[in-house]
Amino acid sequence: MAYKWSRGRVDTGDLVSSDDVDRDTKIDFEEDQIKLVANNTEYLAVGTGSTNVEVTGVIGFNGGVQILENGRLGIGTVAPDYKLDVAGNIGLNEYIYHNGDADTFIRLQDDSINFQAGGADFITVTEASQDEVVINENSTDIDFRVESNHNTHMLHIDGANSRIGIGTNSAQSVLHIVDPFDAYSGAERDAVIIIKSKKETGIKLIADSGNDNSGGEENNPFVDFYQDGQTDASGRGQRNASIAMEGSAGTTFTSSLANAFFMDSHVPGSPHASRPLQIASDSTNGGHAARITLEGTNGYVGIHTNSPSTHMEVVGTTKSDFFATDVTTQDLGSGTSATLSTASGIVLLDAGSINGSDMGGGMEVFSLAFPTPSISGQKLTIIAQNADTNNVFVLPSGLVSGSFSSLHDSSGISAITFVQIVEGSHKAWYQIGKGV
Repeated sequence: MAYKWSRGRVDTGDLVSSDDVDRDTKIDFEEDQIKLVANNTEYLAVGTGSTNVEVTGVIGFNGGVQILENGRLGIGTVAPDYKLDVAGNIGLNEYIYHNGDADTFIRLQDDSINFQAGGADFITVTEASQDEVVINENSTDIDFRVESNHNTHMLHIDGANSRIGIGTNSAQSVLHIVDPFDAYSGAERDAVIIIKSKKETGIKLIADSGNDNSGGEENNPFVDFYQDGQTDASGRGQRNASIAMEGSAGTTFTSSLANAFFMDSHVPGSPHASRPLQIASDSTNGGHAARITLEGTNGYVGIHTNSPSTHMEVVGTTKSDFFATDVTTQDLGSGTSATLSTASGIVLLDAGSINGSDMGGGMEVFSLAFPTPSISGQKLTIIAQNADTNNVFVLPSGLVSGSFSSLHDSSGISAITFVQIVEGSHKAWYQIGKGV
């Protein structure tokens, strides 16, 4: 290419290379605009127009910057896959915005990253508090969930109700756990909480740490048990059993002690139903069996029997350093007969005012009717006080079998012991001892 030069102003048209045979590669001077043209294709336009500089085609820079004609910009790469493809690190001052949505962005600050959508802070990562991650920092009604391979709500935080669900998005309490495979028929699993440690493990139940009983309730810890078909959605009404601590005495059940620990087999929705309670153990000689049973019809207690027929029934040998029984008193009145009350194993008979029926020979007898025997083996001792008044004999009557004595101080008999025998239809009292 040959050149001419000149001093001063020179007006000229387009500049065309003399070496270009087709004369289609040039610098094109237009009104307020300069274009670079190669093979009749405009690649660069500088000047007034839609943009000050307009590039058509590919522009490459030393150092790995590539601008493609499809609108992609590569930095550190000559083959960008996206509108902006950076093969290296990027440095930013503070914000990454969503175009046209000014309140949705990622914000970078010193030792802090904030993710905001729609003006709400969803996630804040900060180094200020030991590298903590904060979700829903501004206490907005925002839920948070984590999916697993089989459950869309493997972890769900209910922002409005401040509840945590595992395997559920409708937690009924502060922490609600449902088998994550619950919706997969045939794949269901047990929901088990495992706490493992090289040192102690435990569960603490601390109720009403602020001592606030403004609701009129004694706040105490409890553990409830439910069986298949029962629900806790409406409260504790369908629980099948509880381990708990009582507040005020007599609140949960009759005769409950204040602040006492208890086990209770009770369903509030079905009161006065048969709800037995058992304690079992595994032993070398006795195997794995129930040791104590509280049966559900009368509340009887059985030891080594699961069907006690009395208030306390023991199958086996008992041993004690001392034996005692309640002693009750019965006033026989001033008549000639009465019915014995067997409220205890020893009954003191106040016979100071009794009268007797003349049996002949100067003998007067007061008839003491025994109730029908009901518990085989039960012993009863009756002790007469002042039984010799008016020379009256206290004579047992009713279902009394075998030979037996009358109570009469002058005859030297002031106490008699009987035992009940109940065998099928046979029911009777038998005297087994007497004393002065």
